Amino acid sequence: DERVLTISTVQSFATNWLSSRIGGFQVARPQLAVRLRSDDHYVDFAAEDVDVAIRSGTGVWPGLATHFVMRVAIQPLASPDFVARHGPIETPQDVMRLPRLNPDDWWWNRWLTESGGSVHDPASVGGIRLDSQMMEGNAAMAGHGSAIVNPLMWQNEIRSGRLVPLGPFAIANHSFWLAYPEHRRQSPKIRAFRAWLESEIATAVRLQPWRFRFR
Repeated sequence: DERVLTISTVQSFATNWLSSRIGGFQVARPQLAVRLRSDDHYVDFAAEDVDVAIRSGTGVWPGLATHFVMRVAIQPLASPDFVARHGPIETPQDVMRLPRLNPDDWWWNRWLTESGGSVHDPASVGGIRLDSQMMEGNAAMAGHGSAIVNPLMWQNEIRSGRLVPLGPFAIANHSFWLAYPEHRRQSPKIRAFRAWLESEIATAVRLQPWRFRFR
């Protein structure tokens, strides 16, 4: 049905990025009903009522057309009050010594090595463990620790000062991709959504908040 576009994507991307922007896409196309689903499972396009999916991975999935959306950046973020209590924070090692959310997340070591530090042993660190990036970001805003998250998903909170970067951003080893069945490549609604998504991502990257560097 070309009158309905159903999008499936992971919770963090849906909640912290796409949901606040998708209204602009629909308003520009009043004849199109847009449905946004938040789930993490692999989409079976033959069995599910889904037109497009946005997922992280390699972008190589048999039978699917895929388009690069963005690399996944990672960066420690915390509340201003947290920084005031625990500062100054001048090196990667300073960040790693602070209370951290999900301290055994492999993203911490990825970020640490790209920031010039050495691999850290997570077994020696206690801390709160949470199931999603959404929970981590909210816990960080509440001052419960620093969170290693994708800063592009928290641009509004960074701009408003509710979260501040604790160091430079690094790049994870995977990317977000737009995927849909190959035989639907010429679908007008899918082509329109792809063009809109690429434009929105380009704008977000131009406005990216990743300016902080260690002194």
